[in-house]
Amino acid sequence: MPKIALIKKVATIALGAIDSVLGHWLPGGRREGHEYQPLNPLRADDKPGSFSINTNTGAWSEFATDDKGGDLVALVAYLENCTQGQAAERLADFLGIDLEKSNTPGRATSKPKGSGKANPSPATNELNRGSVDDGWQCVMPVPDDAPKPPVAIHAMVNHHSVMPIFQQMDG
Repeated sequence: MPKIALIKKVATIALGAIDSVLGHWLPGGRREGHEYQPLNPLRADDKPGSFSINTNTGAWSEFATDDKGGDLVALVAYLENCTQGQAAERLADFLGIDLEKSNTPGRATSKPKGSGKANPSPATNELNRGSVDDGWQCVMPVPDDAPKPPVAIHAMVNHHSVMPIFQQMDG
């Protein structure tokens, strides 16, 4: 598999396990909507806010230094001061992705490869949306024949998360 395709594959799979990735590389951050805001371990950062990762896309930015990237592979490359290829390999190892199998995306879980249990860090546990033993398996990319997800009920206001349709006064 060409290196660019491998990096994109790992980035896509890592996005499906973003909570585990962020909990491993940047524990202790806070969520603000779809943004995860940790302290930047590469500089003297004393409060969260200037370093932000979009949990929907994996895009990130360090506003204090103008460093930024488009995915989690770029984030790991930044944090570990390595190339994108090396970062993809480190992410793949963490997620248990077999890079030798070009057509198998692997399984993204909340436990790193080789460990017998999920990371016990409180910051990581806050991020995880389910346990490894909950019977669910992340499949990336989503198969074409997969059923559509159910309409979500908003936990705070107990109604469907749908956008209302507004019409003109005449109907």
